[in-house]
Amino acid sequence: MAKLPREPDLDRLRAAEPNLINLGSEQLLHRIYNRGGGHPTLWNSFRYYGPLSRFDHHLVDNHGDPCLQERGIFYAATDVPTTVAEFSNTIDGA
Repeated sequence: MAKLPREPDLDRLRAAEPNLINLGSEQLLHRIYNRGGGHPTLWNSFRYYGPLSRFDHHLVDNHGDPCLQERGIFYAATDVPTTVAEFSNTIDGA
């Protein structure tokens, strides 16, 4: 089984410049989402509970646990293989 790299140092992450890409309104996005379970979403809504996986951008609570928060996440991709990989990353925690 492939091993993921260790998480980078927090200071290194804070120093990294974001890579922002503006998509046009005509850009097709693909998304797989959970309609059921403990934290269901809709095709056009953000998820406000987390983190559910290692790469989830949600913040943990004071006890280090996932929690409901104002910070929303919307995972989508411009191609199907990336969409499957994004969803597969959250299956265990969703």
